[in-house]
Amino acid sequence: DNKVLSKKVNAASVIKTDAIKVTTMEVGDNGKEDKAKKSKNVNRVKICFKALANAIADAGDERFFVRIISPTGETLASKDSGGGKITVLPKNEQILYTTEDHTNYSNKETDVCMNWDAKNITLAKGQYEVEVYNKGYLCGKGTFKIKGNSWF
Repeated sequence: DNKVLSKKVNAASVIKTDAIKVTTMEVGDNGKEDKAKKSKNVNRVKICFKALANAIADAGDERFFVRIISPTGETLASKDSGGGKITVLPKNEQILYTTEDHTNYSNKETDVCMNWDAKNITLAKGQYEVEVYNKGYLCGKGTFKIKGNSWF
């Protein structure tokens, strides 16, 4: 009974997200960021979202995991660029994630932004999916597009 109650409390304390905005960037050798639309130029993906208020969640350090899924359905993940595996609840499935970040959460709406650097990866043109996880649960979804390199 305690295990069941603990799982319910954990699920209720998941911090939902909203307003997921993804910006594709080109970072030059000097570290300067510019927006990039074409696949050959994109080497950073900036993911921003609102972590919504949740009175059940404890205030303090919260981890959010982001999974970027390519147009071909593959998760963009490598240890070199901050990726790994998480267990997704309630099915206890292991999935790859692209990047993670910590934020100081105070039970009220909080803006969260994180960068994922595409190290040694050329991003294909097409529509990408973004999934955000907190405490092992999917808590938000979004999409973004990258254009091809052609002139027409």
